[in-house]
Order: sequence, then C-alpha cells, then structure tokens
Amino acid sequence: MDYFVLVPNNIHIRIKYSVTYSYVVEKQPIGKLLFEQFCNTDERYARAWTFLCKVEEYETSDDDGESRRSLAKSIASLLSVDNDTSSDSLWCSFLSEDFIEKFTSIASDASHESEPSSGIFFEAYKLSFLADRSFQKFLETHYFHRYLQWKWLEKRPVDKHTFRLYRVLGKGGFGEVCACQVRASGKMYALKKLEKKRVKKRHAETLSLNEKQILQKINSPFV
Repeated sequence: MDYFVLVPNNIHIRIKYSVTYSYVVEKQPIGKLLFEQFCNTDERYARAWTFLCKVEEYETSDDDGESRRSLAKSIASLLSVDNDTSSDSLWCSFLSEDFIEKFTSIASDASHESEPSSGIFFEAYKLSFLADRSFQKFLETHYFHRYLQWKWLEKRPVDKHTFRLYRVLGKGGFGEVCACQVRASGKMYALKKLEKKRVKKRHAETLSLNEKQILQKINSPFV
C-alpha cells in the first residue's frame, strides 16, 4: 500500500509499506510501541491491550510457579465483570459470555495451581479485536504517521555520517565494537567495525559476509 509521508523540510514523499496488524504491531518494535500509546488513549483499548500483554507474558514466562500464578490472577481479574459497573460497559464485551466464563475459570484455576501449565491462553492470545477495529482507527492517527516517518528513516542509506561514534566497547580478531548514536533518532547502538586488511589477510571474506547476511535476517529489537 502506498502512503505519503511528511519528512524534514516539509517534503511529502510516496512510500510503499506492508500495513497489517501482524506486520506493524507483532513484527515491528516501533510499531508495537506506538500502537500501545494509541491504545492508552481509549480505556477499552487499553484494557484489551493489557489483557493480551498479560497473556503473552504468562505464556512466555520461564517461571512456572509464583510468577505464573500471579499473572493468572491478574488475567482473571481483567476478565471479571465486577471490574465494570455494568456488563454492557465491560471492556471485553466483544467476547462471548461462554468465552469469558471459560477463561475466567481457567485463569482462576491456574492462579491456585502449584505449577500452572502453559498454552492455556493460546486461544485468547489469537483474538482479532485489536487487529480489527482499533487497528483501523490507529491507521488514521498521528501515531501511525510517526511510524511511517520512522520507517522512512530506517530505509535511508547508511553511511559513515549516519552515526556518532563513541568509546570502544571491545576488540576482536578482525576489528572492534564501539558505542554509537544514530544522528536522526538519537538511539544508541553497538557498532561493529571490520578492518579490511585483517579480513583479507586471514581469508575471512566469506565468514564476514555470512555474518552480515544472518544479521540482516534477524528481527530483534537488539539488532
């Protein structure tokens, strides 16, 4: 899909991005952060987002004891009708009564088990409520425009002027790693610099290219 984005110097440019909930929110760290900020502007969306975050935290928790019991209790509390003045205003009214009753019971049971099992909220985590109505509204806000501007910055060519270099963090056989800051965003990173003479001397061109290709395929907030 094509979008027009306002960039520095009041210039509008046309760019093409994949705009789906799965891509923007689930795969893009900056998209997830901005969508969370958008959800916090509406109490109903905010509580739905909190619910999904609690479910995700429960399912990915390494601790199968006290931490999971506490999270299960929080999830049961979020699903409880007692949290709202009436059932009509319940934040999760988009769910069926059977669904709410089922998962409230599951969460309550898990909050009392000595070793709560994983996978019990998988169905709830796949809910499409936020991926449907709220995401469509998100696309019409300045939060989404910020996301497009950020993606535009990401796609700009990277050269030696992109970063401010700071102190050396470590040294290796082919170069060194130093702290750096992106001039456009102010974000800090660790930058690995390779010295071509060392790479050629040790015949490590293929090794270096393989490392680069692997890093390019990684989708992580730390890379």
